[in-house]
Amino acid sequence: MLNEFVEYLSHPIVIIFVILILSLIYVLKPIPDSQLRGPLGLPLIGYVPFITKKPHEKFVALSKKYGNVFSVKLGVNKSVVLADWASIKEALSKEECLGRPQQIFFNAFFPVKNFAMLEGSVWKEQRRFMLKTLRDLGFGKVAMEDHIRDEILDLCDKIEKQNGEPKELTKLLGGSIMNILLAFIAGKRLNRNDKEFKRLMETNFPERNMTIATIGATTLSTSITKFLANCHVLGFNELKQLLYTLKGFAEKQIAEHKENFDEANITDFIDAYILEMKARQKIGDVSIFKDECLFGITIGFFGAGITTTVDLLSWTLLLCCYFDDCQKRIQLEIDNVFGSERLPSYSDRTQLVFTQAFILEVQRWTSFVPINLPRSFSRTLKDTYIQGKFIPKDMQILAIFYAVNKDPTLWQNPDEFNPERFISEDGKRIVHHEALLTFSLGKRSCPGESMANAEVFLFTTYLLQRYNICSSDGSKPSLECNFGPSTQPKYLNLRFTARKDEKR
Repeated sequence: MLNEFVEYLSHPIVIIFVILILSLIYVLKPIPDSQLRGPLGLPLIGYVPFITKKPHEKFVALSKKYGNVFSVKLGVNKSVVLADWASIKEALSKEECLGRPQQIFFNAFFPVKNFAMLEGSVWKEQRRFMLKTLRDLGFGKVAMEDHIRDEILDLCDKIEKQNGEPKELTKLLGGSIMNILLAFIAGKRLNRNDKEFKRLMETNFPERNMTIATIGATTLSTSITKFLANCHVLGFNELKQLLYTLKGFAEKQIAEHKENFDEANITDFIDAYILEMKARQKIGDVSIFKDECLFGITIGFFGAGITTTVDLLSWTLLLCCYFDDCQKRIQLEIDNVFGSERLPSYSDRTQLVFTQAFILEVQRWTSFVPINLPRSFSRTLKDTYIQGKFIPKDMQILAIFYAVNKDPTLWQNPDEFNPERFISEDGKRIVHHEALLTFSLGKRSCPGESMANAEVFLFTTYLLQRYNICSSDGSKPSLECNFGPSTQPKYLNLRFTARKDEKR
């Protein structure tokens, strides 16, 4: 009798029926309000195959079904997706959410971590030092503004040689921003024809689209990343080679600085870091400031400090062309403050209210950083709650900035481009909105935000003081974009015509 019953239970039809009943019970059972819901994925790769070329829009669509705090599996990582201002603000302000994902493509190839992957006391000390050094050597200093001015004038020289013909600007702008960063990090400038310059440019502006490799390597395990790189598929090997180019450059710069170090002449970030290491070595503190951290931070600067700034500057110039009335208003403001001779200064920005508002609206309207960048992903350090939802330890946090920047409850007519939303009623000052998400927020906000803002402001004002900007054929330019960790204009083929003959 027992044998017959066991045989009956082992029949395939019975097994399938039981599985269907259990699945139905699982699907229909009430889910506690505190439990995360989300779409199902596939083994090993999770939900990655179902994410479109516009992942931010896909996540916003999923939030309509699962709520503004939901879970999704990306590769081997279980992630929590935050799709509104309340949840993002709460999460990025919590100490429990200041961790960093441990499975990141950088780990697959190097034994050290760049700045974006540090956490705990090491990260706090490094960040504090970085912000101090940015103040001492970079943001707000005459020397750094001189570096920016030199690169702008070099760019203008190349524009002049076009004789009013259209020029694709992305790599030109990239070269300018890279040399500014080089001045801050290593105290040097590279000629655009130099082989080393071209190799560094390739790391930030590769000929092949690295989006799949970058996102995949951020979500897959280090072993799978290595395997795909060795198989030479989907750009993983190219990504590996680009990282090794950065590695070689960083090692060379650090070695040269150590060989020629002069503590009485600290002119760049590497110098300042070596000085800090030596000071701590004297008191026996070698746990935080060491060679591997300097190496990782130097690489991190080049991974984080160029493309985001170039993308914001590219969108700013393109939208000056697209919204010609705004371009004319910015030029009028520049003319009233500087005239045609005096060069703009960042310290004068409070007098250029509309110009500042325009740049802020570019950030909001394009939401060109639609999701917190892979290097800015957070990880829960312990169990916590976000908007009443239980988030277990070691969950990767994806904040959908696009959802906040386009939220009609936060912004009136969010699809309308309107710089006035950032200007006070009397028109005399900027009104900052904390819900504008570009450089993240809280303790994990981008430490280079101030320098990026200064660069974009100065490039924009210098160029519009000298030139009128229009598309290659004089029509409205295309706003198509390439999607990746940040969005870039697909076409930045602009024509610059001198304003020197205009009456001011």
